[in-house]
Amino acid sequence: MILNILLRTSVQATEDESRVMKALELFLPEDIEKQRIEGHYGNPIILIEGRIRSKSGAQRFIELVRSRLSPFELGRLGKEVDMRVDDDCAFFLRFDKQAAYLGEIKLGTSDVISARMRLGVFPAKRENAIREARKLLS
Repeated sequence: MILNILLRTSVQATEDESRVMKALELFLPEDIEKQRIEGHYGNPIILIEGRIRSKSGAQRFIELVRSRLSPFELGRLGKEVDMRVDDDCAFFLRFDKQAAYLGEIKLGTSDVISARMRLGVFPAKRENAIREARKLLS
């Protein structure tokens, strides 16, 4: 069971904020917050966080990911689950922000929308969270 999901991305000075918002909204965040910060070289950056707090929102998120992620990438996730779950029972995914803007869901490594899913498992142990994350992907 997913307790909540935190989606996070940034808008660099060279990006259009409305396009980044469109990419983030693909994942159905219920609660969006923005924070303006300054980069290392003085460049403006906007951090955007979206939260999914409801059980139905979390279910829609998982269904969206499972239905739109390619079979190859779903298989890759299945093999990497143990590397994507931490000791606090959180499951981490990173999605390509450019693909999300185009309505596609692909795993990403840079320029991403990161997702942190807090998994509700009892007892709250990493091994149980890994098992739950595998169930979510199947």
